[in-house]
Amino acid sequence: MEGKSASPKYYGGINNKFENVIIKGLDLNIRLVFSGGNYEYNYIEQRSVNLGNGAMNLNKDLIENSWTPDNKDAKYPLLVWSYKFPYSYDENGNIVGQDDPKYNPTNPLSFNYESTSLSRYLYRADYIRVKSIEIGYTIPKVFAENRLKLTSLRLFASANNVFVFSPFYKGWDPETGDRALPPSHTFNFGINIGL
Repeated sequence: MEGKSASPKYYGGINNKFENVIIKGLDLNIRLVFSGGNYEYNYIEQRSVNLGNGAMNLNKDLIENSWTPDNKDAKYPLLVWSYKFPYSYDENGNIVGQDDPKYNPTNPLSFNYESTSLSRYLYRADYIRVKSIEIGYTIPKVFAENRLKLTSLRLFASANNVFVFSPFYKGWDPETGDRALPPSHTFNFGINIGL
């Protein structure tokens, strides 16, 4: 779509490390990443509101908000099976409906909505992601050296891809769009030992 690029206009990150704030030896590291000014096409949403030949999972909102003669201001287009609309072309190339004597049932109007890009599924992809959080505790050096015979000992836990805030994008993930699965949430626990 004109003037709407998939390339971000800005992006970056912030990393904060806090040490000995509440308890001596305790550390907390938080990393945020952000991006914005770009657009992502939500192909998954488009497919979920397209009946097609019935092979897709459909959005439940589709049934009550599709176009009918009584609901001409509907959110979604007319529901049709296998892209065959109840219209055809007459001998002069004009579109006519089923109630018109010039309607040709052997040549219904076919429109492959699934292969057409529509701006209604284009969303701003601005986001802020909590990329990682790590909390650790370093055992006091005196205890580590005297009791455990180690130069250092640190216990830690971390989480990656904790949360993403995206006020405009309705898909799985604004960073990957629908081209790939969203980054997975991972959790790690560990011990750093200094000998």
